Amino acid sequence: MKKIVIITILIVILMTSSCIKKQGAEPEPVKPDQIILSQIGMEGKLTENQSAYEILNMADFDIWVLYLKKDKLTQQIKPSNGYRALFNNQQYSLKQNPFNHNILKLLLPTSLKPEDPSKIVIKAMSERENGMMKNDIDLAIEKIYITKAP
Repeated sequence: MKKIVIITILIVILMTSSCIKKQGAEPEPVKPDQIILSQIGMEGKLTENQSAYEILNMADFDIWVLYLKKDKLTQQIKPSNGYRALFNNQQYSLKQNPFNHNILKLLLPTSLKPEDPSKIVIKAMSERENGMMKNDIDLAIEKIYITKAP
């Protein structure tokens, strides 16, 4: 009889402990996969801590450059191996600066510069976009290296 009472008490304790709601850290809110450039932070020199991006107009070379701090970007959207800039109904890949991995850059001709650069949409690329071709993307050659045999 004592064994049955002890077993019953143990079962009740196990059942009630499974009903208690565990308190833990709240899950981190899901970050969006795209954001408008002006929502990331202020425009300014990259050397300034509070600035998030810098736009350089190099009219002499007929180009404009967008530099973006990756750490400021990943605070706002989900981290990714690659990012794209969307404006003028086109997508352009942001390239990582080889000397500073925290800087992303976009270099384009002045003719492609958007009217309001602060409204550029920055989008995180999915792993599929980053590593594989999609059926709806045309194949393009980015670089060709020609070397002369000795």
